[in-house]
Amino acid sequence: MPQGGIAGGAQPAPRRVWYGWQHLIVGLGSLVLLPIGAAAESEGLVLVSLGGLALGGPVTHWANGNVGKGFISLGLTAGCTIGGGMVGGLLGAASDELYAAAGGLVIGAGLGLLTASIIDIAALEYEERWPTGERYDYLRVRSPRLRLAPQVGLVPQAGVAPGGATFGLIGAF
Repeated sequence: MPQGGIAGGAQPAPRRVWYGWQHLIVGLGSLVLLPIGAAAESEGLVLVSLGGLALGGPVTHWANGNVGKGFISLGLTAGCTIGGGMVGGLLGAASDELYAAAGGLVIGAGLGLLTASIIDIAALEYEERWPTGERYDYLRVRSPRLRLAPQVGLVPQAGVAPGGATFGLIGAF
């Protein structure tokens, strides 16, 4: 049988797979936790939520073995968030209201983050997968790649930092 595994020498075409649903789950989960953490006045939960919003896209790419796309996503997120915050802050500063610049900064940064997430989910979160000849894609053996996963936890009320949060990054290759 030829190298491609199909008689006649025809090579199977790669299949384009969208994994943006993983980013959506992280983003929506973070959006649900953000007001809960704010209402409970829990700085740790708010930071976890903001971390999920800011790093959900890059971590999703890294977890799927797409390290380059993860860094592109990180740059896109940082650039859009900072740029949106600057525009919002400048627009707010043109107002006579006392905290308009700060409000504009927060709203602009939030819209920038939303824009980066939409671009990331719509344009970057695809990968080409070659048919393996097996029915179940998750059983395939992948070549070694760097895998990163976030680790987040709330510290119980006893211990070194009561009421705090822990952040970490676990890697495998």
